[in-house]
Amino acid sequence: MKLPKQVRAALFISREDWRDYTVQWATGISAGFAALLVTQRSRRLFCSRHEISMLQSQVKPGIRLIPLKKGQRLTDAIGVINGPLGINATSLSYSTARAIQRSCKARLMDISAELALQREVKTREEIALIARSCAIASRIVGEAMRRAKGRTERELARFLVERAQELADGTSFDPIVASGPNGANPHHLPSARKLHGMVVLDFGVRHKGYCSDITRTFCVGRQPTGKEREAYDRVLAAELAGVRECVAGNNASKVVTEAVEQLGDMAPYFIHRIGHSVGVEIHDPSRTQLLEDSKDLLQANSTFTVEPGVYFPSRFGIRIEDTVLIGERPKRLTTVGRELVVVR
Repeated sequence: MKLPKQVRAALFISREDWRDYTVQWATGISAGFAALLVTQRSRRLFCSRHEISMLQSQVKPGIRLIPLKKGQRLTDAIGVINGPLGINATSLSYSTARAIQRSCKARLMDISAELALQREVKTREEIALIARSCAIASRIVGEAMRRAKGRTERELARFLVERAQELADGTSFDPIVASGPNGANPHHLPSARKLHGMVVLDFGVRHKGYCSDITRTFCVGRQPTGKEREAYDRVLAAELAGVRECVAGNNASKVVTEAVEQLGDMAPYFIHRIGHSVGVEIHDPSRTQLLEDSKDLLQANSTFTVEPGVYFPSRFGIRIEDTVLIGERPKRLTTVGRELVVVR
């Protein structure tokens, strides 16, 4: 990471109860506790002495690991800063910020906007890891769809979690499996309902610290009704149109407007954002926002989801989502087919 010019140093703290994924993004490590102090000359990572041997094999080159001594406070180890200290205010508690300010005699400055800009554009190594994460998620979603008949929402969700643990480092978020009227809730929690009719499956894995995100809607136990098929075709057309606009230099708003246009009179039933950045977090920080009134330009080598959907209360829902690499041409990183699958 690059240190913003307006600060003398930057400090990022990650703990199990409130993670700052900036630490993982900048260092490559995932630990119960870690604090990264960045200056123009050095990168120092303070950690628990119990985790030092594990972290030595994970940490990126150029970062010095410093285990805290027994009973030593982090602020004592850091010492006096004497100048503006950058923090990620979106991930630091007020009480911790105050303690740092007092002990280090620093003037805190929020640099979360600068971090979002840096994290939005991925390196070649990051893109490879996200692509692999997407490939694993795609494989598991294909397996899950073939095994859906006769299962409940919870049973299929459990299968997804188990396969993510076998093939990756677990899920990137709690899977959504929503059947029939449950599909009208975009963030439905899997229940004991038997899978029948239209099923929305939203899933992703974490591979070597990087996330994937994919949604497919399919039909179980019967043929889709005319209304369901029409809604599916509209959402698919919207997703295809949105993905086509994922070109570097395009205004981010075009992803939204081109997708929504395809929904026609079903557009009022599209009730969430069209997508989000993906990286070490499933909703990775980014300067670019996929909004209808956005003035942001899409950046090459950024990764975003495109996920239009329509939701008819007490009836059913449809969502189709892919993780896409922005470039001269958009590249879909999730690879499950997008035709309407019927599992009989």
